[in-house]
Formats: sequence, C-alpha cells, structure tokens
Amino acid sequence: MTEAAVIALLALAGIIFQTVVGFGVSSFITPVLLVYFNPPIAVTVTLLMATVLCLVVLYSERSHLELSWAIVFRLFIAAVPGLLIGSYIVTRIDKAVLQIIVGLLIILGAVVQEYIFPKPTKQLGVSKGINASGFISGILNASAAQAAPPLVLWMRAHKSRPNQLRHNLAAAFILMNVASIITIHFLKHGSLSAKGFEVFLMLLPLIILGNISGRYLGSKINIKQYHAIVFWAVVIAGVVSALLGLFDLR
Repeated sequence: MTEAAVIALLALAGIIFQTVVGFGVSSFITPVLLVYFNPPIAVTVTLLMATVLCLVVLYSERSHLELSWAIVFRLFIAAVPGLLIGSYIVTRIDKAVLQIIVGLLIILGAVVQEYIFPKPTKQLGVSKGINASGFISGILNASAAQAAPPLVLWMRAHKSRPNQLRHNLAAAFILMNVASIITIHFLKHGSLSAKGFEVFLMLLPLIILGNISGRYLGSKINIKQYHAIVFWAVVIAGVVSALLGLFDLR
C-alpha cells in the first residue's frame, strides 16, 4: 500500500510538472520505480506512462499546436542508433551506475548551457547540434527514460516559446518512447512484468487529473518564469538521479 501511494504521489507531481513545462515526468517516476523494479521494467513503465501523457497533451491542445515535424523527425532519425545502444545498456548495466552517470551528465549540460554558452539569437528550427542531441537522447531514453535533457538543452539554444518546446518535445517523446519500448522488449523479454503493468494501469487515471491541473497552472506562468523553471528542473532531475544512484551503491 505504501509502495503504491509513493509511486502514485510522485507520478501525479511529475504529470503536472510535464504538462506545465513539457518534460519531467520521468525524473519523478523513474527513480522511485528503480527502487521497486529492475531497470528494464522501471524504464518501460515510465515510457508507457510518458507516451500516454504526451498523446493527451497534444490532443488536448490540438487547436493551437506549435509543432515542427521537420524538427521532430530529424531528432527521431538521429535517435534510432542511440535507442539501440540504450536498450542494450539498460538490460546489462547496474541501475546505480546508470543513475549516477545520467545525473552527472544532466547537471553538467544544464550548467554549461546556462552560464557558459551565449544567449540564443536564432529561432527554433533544424540547426547545428540536432543530430547529436537526438542521438544522445536516444541513448538516455532507452537506458533511463531521460531523453529530455539533451533535447531541452538543444532547444534552449534557440529563441523559442513555451508551447514550441512543449509540443515538439511531446511529439519527439512519443516516437522515441515507442521505439525504445519495442527495442527493450526485443532484447529483454519480460521487460514489462505483470506487476509493472498493474502499476501502469493504476497511473492512467492520474494522467487526466494531472493534465487538467498542469494546464491550469501553466496558464499562470509567464515566459521568463517558464525558462527559469525549465533550467532548475533539469538540474534537480540530475541531482536526484545521482543521489539515488549513490544511495543504491551503499
């Protein structure tokens, strides 16, 4: 009962957060799932839930989507080889090591972009770095359900509106998540156990509740606040991942 309550609470928080900023549900749910499940199951459950959430976001905001399919498909194509590598990693690497590596990379990327890289001057579009961003996201998505940081770092290197980030991320996540789930299952049969599927079904109603709550909160946030939240969300996601990994090594 306690296990279900903890997972549900963190999942709801993650769903609300992702609805507002466009990413983050995996940062809330993957660490706690790794406490109770092995990496392939934890990652698969997270990817399933994130995929449904992204579909809900795009459908609920279909009347004013700010999507660039050129960006989405370019990111996905670049992600495919990364997805294969990540799927191999998640079926073989120790989960604590995985959490630490992912966490440190996330923190480093966010800090370098915020304090070292120059402020963006170009509008969001297919540009230098998109292939590297997609490839790294593919690795992290299949190995740890953490595709967001490389994608967000690349997108934040451009001038962009909140909905541009949210909608393009959602579409890219759907493609990457489905491909990751299929690849993980191919390499590791049983990557979604009966218990894992029960958790996924338990979380489905929370997606609707969290999406409604997140859309309301998002309407109260201005662009400057949005970008500040995105930066700190990426950093905190990295810190949480690394700390949980260190704790698991003890």
